[in-house]
Formats: sequence, C-alpha cells, structure tokens
Amino acid sequence: MRHVLLNNLIDYAGLFPPARLDMEPAVREYHAHLADPEAWMLGRFICPETRLAELKPFGGLFPDSSPLRLSVLPAGGASIGKRIAHAVQTSDGFERGFSGSASVEVFEARVADRLDAGALADTHQAAGRRMAYLEWDPGRADLRSCLEAVMTARVSGRTKLGVKIRCGGTEADAFPSVASVARFLHWCREFSLPFKATAGLHHPVRHQRGPFIMHGFLNVFVAYALDVVLNVDLETMEHIVGETDPNAFSLAEGGVRWRDLEASAQQLRSVSVLGNAYGSCSFKEPVDDLNEAAWFGAPDSV
Repeated sequence: MRHVLLNNLIDYAGLFPPARLDMEPAVREYHAHLADPEAWMLGRFICPETRLAELKPFGGLFPDSSPLRLSVLPAGGASIGKRIAHAVQTSDGFERGFSGSASVEVFEARVADRLDAGALADTHQAAGRRMAYLEWDPGRADLRSCLEAVMTARVSGRTKLGVKIRCGGTEADAFPSVASVARFLHWCREFSLPFKATAGLHHPVRHQRGPFIMHGFLNVFVAYALDVVLNVDLETMEHIVGETDPNAFSLAEGGVRWRDLEASAQQLRSVSVLGNAYGSCSFKEPVDDLNEAAWFGAPDSV
C-alpha cells in the first residue's frame, strides 16, 4: 500500500558504488522497476553530467507517457554557479536530443566552502527551473551557518535551492555520527529546507552490516517528519536517528510513529515533509526489506 512519506522516496543510483553498474544494465534495471507494484516509491535516475550522452540509445524505453526522470551531478572544476550553468547547458541539449522523453529535474553538487549570498544567487540563477541540492560535509563545524545561508537565499526568493547529506560510503569514516545526522535534519526543519540524502541508506532501520553501523532510511525520514509535525528537541532527534529496534517504528494507517511519538497521515500531508528523497544504488533492497517486515500493512494513504 502506498504511504505518503515514502512516495517517490528512492532515487536510483545504480551507476554508483557499491553497485557500479554499467549504463545499459542500470537503465534497464531502473526501467524494469517502473513496472513494479512499488514503483510509486521510485524517484529519479541519478546520472553524472559527463555520462548523459550514454543514455541516448535507450530513449525508446521511455515514451512521453512515462519519461525518464533524471537527477544530474554536475562535473567539477569550477565555482558552483559555473558548474550548475554548464550542467544546465548539457542537460538542455540532452533533453532536446534524447530519442524519447526525458526530464532533468534536479542537480546535486558537493560544495567545499560556505557560499556567500552572491554565490548562492549565481547558483540559483544558473539552475533556472530546476532544483539544486548542495552538499557539505555533515561533520564540518560551520554546517549550521552553511544551511542558514541557503535559508536566507530561499527567503530572498531563491527557492530552487536545497541541501544534501551523505550518510555513508565504502569506508567507516564515511558514515556520519548519529549526532551529525540529527543536527542536519533538525536544522533543515528549523530553516524549512528541502533536503536529499545519499549513500548508506539501503535498509529501513539503523543496523550493523559487516564492519559498518549503517543509518536507516526510516530513521532519517521519520525523524524529520516528527520534527516538522511535533517540533521535537535535538536529543529526541538523536534517539530516533540512532534507533536500532524495528518495532519502535510504525507506518500504520498512513501515519508514522516512533515509540510514543506519532504524526497522522493528515498531518504528514499538511506540512512540508514531502518532496525529500534519498539516493540508493539498489531499489530492490529497501523495498524487499519493507515488504518482508510487512511495513505496507496500512491502508492506502496517497
């Protein structure tokens, strides 16, 4: 059954580690998932700007009625505004030349430094009609001021800006602490920032996997949703993000619950918790986990 919190939640990142699929199997896997019963959870296909041309042979898979939705990662080497501007040119040309229907909807880019108002204005102007998610290291000391600057830019009318957090990787130090993730989510709520997450969120609930303690995507998005609805404190956010008991969570009746805190389906629909997403190199893994745990036992809520 559909659930409002999970709608379009998972952007497909099959080109990236640890899957690292070649373009053809990645595109065909994404296309096959569009026919799955859980396709309502599937979001965009994530592709580097430098590899967009490799998608052209597969245009016939995506008719106008079911376009290829894309999130593009701009190439590096310049200021963020120039990187986004170049990605826009590449994306516009790709859309015109694609032998099917394609829509580049968002950009995602890592940023090394805090951006001032001018740089954020340039980034917003370059992105045009598309959303641009900016990623900083979640452990950096000035992260709050980085996010606050994005909030100020959005208040000034530059609404096509969001932020992004990396929740894992192939090395232990790529996994941010529970406190770092909780702070990021809490600040996104405080500053009303749309966000994306990526890496390390293959499974619903925080758990040990080999040498890594991996964050759970339910931990992340339930924590954010409850913070938006209930304005919970940071300590509680850390407890939700760090929760390892699957039974502490519920998606019953279209709402969300963590222990004794809950938000109804109506509350979730009425607040700006929607539109957030995370990138995963597998769509099957998170969906299988949700199905095996019978998370979809609730009535249809979308």
